[in-house]
Amino acid sequence: MIESAPPRDASVSRRLLFGVIALVTLGAAGAYVAVRARQARPHAAGASAASTSVGEGPRVLFRNLSQADGSFGQVGQLALGVDAAERSLASLSCVRLHYAAGRGLCLEGGGSLTEPATLRTFGSDFTPRWTLPLSGLPSRARVSPHGRYGAITVFVTGHGYNDVDMSTQTLILDLEKDAVAADLESFEVTRDGAKFSAPDFNFWGVTFASDDDRFYATLASGKSTWLVEGRVSEKRVSALRENAECPSLSPDDKRLAYKKRTSTPGEWRLHVLDIASGSETPVAEERSIDDQVEWLDETHILYKNGPSVFSIDVTDGSPAKLFLDRAASPAVVRH
Repeated sequence: MIESAPPRDASVSRRLLFGVIALVTLGAAGAYVAVRARQARPHAAGASAASTSVGEGPRVLFRNLSQADGSFGQVGQLALGVDAAERSLASLSCVRLHYAAGRGLCLEGGGSLTEPATLRTFGSDFTPRWTLPLSGLPSRARVSPHGRYGAITVFVTGHGYNDVDMSTQTLILDLEKDAVAADLESFEVTRDGAKFSAPDFNFWGVTFASDDDRFYATLASGKSTWLVEGRVSEKRVSALRENAECPSLSPDDKRLAYKKRTSTPGEWRLHVLDIASGSETPVAEERSIDDQVEWLDETHILYKNGPSVFSIDVTDGSPAKLFLDRAASPAVVRH
């Protein structure tokens, strides 16, 4: 579900005070990220300092959901391991965002189907660089680990993945050329080694591997969904297994986290797939989560529930912890 921002004049025309807050980094990146996941120190969101560039060291970018100072929807950042009260905000506003290797995707607008979304790419200075009008409501965004490609999903019809008349468009973006590389609906699809096609195909929720070419996504037809794997360079995908939506690949390319539908209509549960063994394990999160999760490190994932972002260890069965209040669409910057 997408939160509605206040009227555009109230959220966009306000200028932030100038200045950059120095964000603290701790130790080696791997240990640093893990410590932040297990020792989150959440605080209620309030007024935040201004941010003019993505800081150095591991951190998380996010969509700010606090109403303080008219900052709803602005892109925030927080160094990992730092008290959540020290987050800072950029002037850029997004409904959904993602960022990697100095390149970011910002989906704007889309308050209704009569006000379709706009994609803006941005760099480490948060300055928009390329603008692409879209035909639908913002849903998902992902940048490949080294910034070569991006992927976005919008709802052409419907407002959510439970809508009966839901229809999506998912585009692969060439971020080096500032161009659309492909629409996933143009890719060849195979299932069990045979060509697979249907007039009601919908794709969404792309996640890229570390080579920036291989990817996973969701394919839907009728009442079924499939986890699919493909390569941008080959323009084809193959269905791997049913009932897997909004996949997210771990930083080491070994595991996929995704949501699975339950027997209760409109509900999902998070699961993790070990790609090599094919073993699937439920995550110790009992709430229904409708989000494409983000990996914080090799063992923790981040996801939105309500107005906040939570973290959970996918390996030890421990309960979820509040990671960041009044926030959504987390994107972990690892370097």
